Amino acid sequence: MLFAVATFASAQDPAPGSALAAATSSIGTRPSSPLQVPEYELKAAMMLRFIRFTTWPTAALKAKQNIVVGILETDPLGKGGRAELAGKKVGSHRVTIKVITRPQDAKGVHVLFVPRTVKAARRDAALKSVGRQPILTIGEEKGFLAAGGMFNFVLRSRKVRFQIDSKRAQGRGLKISTKLLKLANKK
Repeated sequence: MLFAVATFASAQDPAPGSALAAATSSIGTRPSSPLQVPEYELKAAMMLRFIRFTTWPTAALKAKQNIVVGILETDPLGKGGRAELAGKKVGSHRVTIKVITRPQDAKGVHVLFVPRTVKAARRDAALKSVGRQPILTIGEEKGFLAAGGMFNFVLRSRKVRFQIDSKRAQGRGLKISTKLLKLANKK
């Protein structure tokens, strides 16, 4: 399991005006006051980075096919978070967002985001539905990785961090870029 701080930079700079650009603009400096980026705008920007640094098997994601991000039950992203993610280009793919109301519908997406408001039984049913398919699973609650997730957001000291279970992703046929893995620190 790996951990990293939300304010990471990459070879691909964040879009100007995005939440991630705002969060990473102060790297290496000590701002006089903490940067305030709405939680779900930052998480959406980070999800886009996770998608950019993940490779799906060709059979699971064909050229120019939309990358569908499924959000289980309710969409906490809001207008700002959706703007960070929906419609963005990742290679030849465009990201779309779909709210999933039934856990069994999770198998029709490329990325599954399980908000912390989802009850454990429904989370587990969605992860079971996904099974061993190459679907990137992202959560935001303690125990998400143990339940079968791949990425998990963690709030520590008012900072958004993330955990990665790269072995689980590999086992599902997903390749997480070493660029992203190098940004993470071991627990």
